[in-house]
Amino acid sequence: MLALIACLALSSVTTYYISLVDDGRINYFFYGGGRNNIPGDKLHSKSVSELVKYIIEGEIDSEPDNDLVRLDEIVSSVKKKSEVTRAYMKEWDRQRIHDKELTAQVTEKVKKETAINVIQNDHSKGMTDDEIAHDISVIFGYSEEEIDALLKEALSFSK
Repeated sequence: MLALIACLALSSVTTYYISLVDDGRINYFFYGGGRNNIPGDKLHSKSVSELVKYIIEGEIDSEPDNDLVRLDEIVSSVKKKSEVTRAYMKEWDRQRIHDKELTAQVTEKVKKETAINVIQNDHSKGMTDDEIAHDISVIFGYSEEEIDALLKEALSFSK
């Protein structure tokens, strides 16, 4: 059995033979997005090139391989099913919400780490806690309670 795995990257179409286990399968990994560099005399090079182009662009050439036409028919029929569309949209929404939450978490973490670095830097310059608190409030918009907690945390690291 031949297992085709397509990996998309901004490079030339390149094929690699990788044997991880000896189970009789052959795994090929394809990197698409660049120029086609599969030699014409290689077995199935036209079919592979068309498959990678279909995966990347979703388009079929004017004279496609029969297997690619069958694959396109399968993909088209699956796309038309309402349950697939619903599942896709639910997953898309879930991923979008996850991305927003993750972005917010990372942004808050970076903001806090940066504020701590500013506090430590200002403290090393001899600024008073009140001056540092004012800077942190202006730069980062933290409340007094948050600034007090950040001051304690930052100064406990610098000792």
